[in-house]
Amino acid sequence: MEIGWSGKFKELKEQKDKIVVTLVKHIEKNFEVSESQKNAWKDSINFLIENLQDKYNDLYLGMEYTLPRMGGKRPDVILFFHNEIVILEFKMKEKYSKEDILQVIEYQESLKKYHEETWKRNYFVKSYLVLTKNFNDEIEEEYRVKILNNKSFFNSFIENKSFMKELDVKSWIKSNYAPLPEVIEGAINLFKNNKLPDIKNIDDSVLMETEKTIKNLLNKRKGKKK
Repeated sequence: MEIGWSGKFKELKEQKDKIVVTLVKHIEKNFEVSESQKNAWKDSINFLIENLQDKYNDLYLGMEYTLPRMGGKRPDVILFFHNEIVILEFKMKEKYSKEDILQVIEYQESLKKYHEETWKRNYFVKSYLVLTKNFNDEIEEEYRVKILNNKSFFNSFIENKSFMKELDVKSWIKSNYAPLPEVIEGAINLFKNNKLPDIKNIDDSVLMETEKTIKNLLNKRKGKKK
């Protein structure tokens, strides 16, 4: 899989401007990068630098990791701990929406169920929504997703954790898309034991016509807009 940038926290602090340029070049391969997106990257990087303590200098981070077969969706930041993957989704606002929460849940479920290296190595996956413009001291929670804001949250959720080794980080980033065996088994049982006539009996010509229509629509789009 592709990732915009990965490295140690101390490198993030030393090269923050270069990292934004790297992210722009990475995303511009497929999409236009707006000024608001650049500002969001700067905001999340500055937030990490201001709030993470120096003892995390050797912690590996990843930014803009492309989730396998998720239409280009990318968590903002991933922290690599020993036997644990932590997703941080940043929002430059004071209050969160239901869509923000669902986005974080979707990222977490994707890694748990369709990321081969994650489920084969039995990595635990956690995800957090980070509001960079919210300065409350309380940690909120909704749908089992914690909504975090200032430096107190870092102390509460990554204290005393060991870091993933570089080789394991690289192996994780290069992981293949592979559904959990239970997911495949569930899909097979669904088709075998349930009546799904509209799916089972769909005409191949309909699929071909649908594919042709989608390609024509894509070819008409100008630029590299999402």
